[in-house]
Amino acid sequence: MSLFSSLFKSKQPESEELAPVTIPVTVNYSADKPMNIIMRDYIPDERQIKAFEEFAFEEDTYICEGEYIKRSGNCHYGKIKIIIEKGDHNRRRVFSWEVSDKQIPSEFLDDIMSTIKSYYANESRHNLVFRIVDGGYHAVDSRGLSYVVAVKKAISGLINYPSLNYENIGTYLKSNVSPNTCGHTATTINMDDFQEKGTLYDNSYGYLSYLNFRSENESDVFTGSYPLHDCQVLKCRKCDQIVFFHMNDGGIAPRPEFFLADYTKSYLPEPAVKAVHLLKARLDAFREAFGFPELEDRAAITRSETIGYTVRLQDKETPRLFNYREFKSGEEDLISFDLVATTDVLRKVQGWMIEGK
Repeated sequence: MSLFSSLFKSKQPESEELAPVTIPVTVNYSADKPMNIIMRDYIPDERQIKAFEEFAFEEDTYICEGEYIKRSGNCHYGKIKIIIEKGDHNRRRVFSWEVSDKQIPSEFLDDIMSTIKSYYANESRHNLVFRIVDGGYHAVDSRGLSYVVAVKKAISGLINYPSLNYENIGTYLKSNVSPNTCGHTATTINMDDFQEKGTLYDNSYGYLSYLNFRSENESDVFTGSYPLHDCQVLKCRKCDQIVFFHMNDGGIAPRPEFFLADYTKSYLPEPAVKAVHLLKARLDAFREAFGFPELEDRAAITRSETIGYTVRLQDKETPRLFNYREFKSGEEDLISFDLVATTDVLRKVQGWMIEGK
C-alpha cells in the first residue's frame, strides 16, 4: 500500500458520511510508488507545466472537469471533477479527497495525486487547494491511466492547453508545414523530443471502431478513422514536425505506434466511424429511426475478419455500414456493425442507443 492510500485508509470514516481527507501536495510520490512506463508517457510534459505556471489563477475558485472514456480495445473509464481554490498560509498546495468509493475508488488516489503533483515539477509559484469533489467509475474499464488522463484533461481545459484537435488539425497543418529536418520516421520517435499539442479523440459518439477508411485517390486523411481517431498530437521541439501517437492494443500487449503527418494531404474531420452494438430485437426500431437501406440486405454488407481493416470511400456524404455481424452473448442475440457517417449522425445514433437501454 502506498503512502497516499495508507493516509486515506487511516482516515476513512466507518459511516456512509465521507469526511474530506487532506494531504499536502508536497508529499513525495515517486519514491513510494513509481509510475509504470506507459503512464509516464501521459503525465504533463514541460510545456504543459509551463502553461500551468503562467496561468494567472486570478479568481478565488475554479471548477474543472475531465474524462477519459474509451470503449474499444484496451478500454478506459475515468471521470473527475476538481475544484481549485487559492491557498493561504494555512492551506498551501493542498490535496483534498472528497469523493466516495462509488464515485472514485480510493485505489486511484495515488495516480490522481501524482498527476496533480507533476504540475509542480518546476516549483510553481501557485499555492492552491485541489479538491476532488466528484467523478465516475466503471468496475471493469476504470484503471489508473484512466484517471491520469482525466486529470490532465481537466487541468488542460482550465489553462487552455493544448489547442489542437480533430476539428482544427487540418487547418494547422496547412499553415505550419515542417521540413522534418530532424529526419523523424515512424519507427525512430523519441518521446522526449516531442511535446503534446492536443488529441484527435472525440468521445461524444461512443464506441470507437477498428475500421480504417480512406478516400479513393488517397488525397484526404480522415481524423475520425482508425487509428487516427484515438491519437495524441505531438510536435517536435526542434523541427516542429507533427506526429500522431496512440497505443495499439491489438495482439498480446499494448504498444506505442506513431504516424508522421503528411503535409501534402488534407486532414478532414468528417466523416468518422463508430462501432454500433445492438440487441437484434432492436434492429427494426433502428432502421425505422435512421433508415440505412443496407440493413435490408445484410449479407451484402462488406465484411472483414481482421482488426484494422481498410475500405475505400467513393462517397463521403452518404452514411455507410461495414462488417455486419450477428452473434450471441449468453442468452441474448446481438448484432454489431461499423457505421461511417458525419459526427452529427454518429452522435444521434449514440443518443438513441443510450435512450433505449
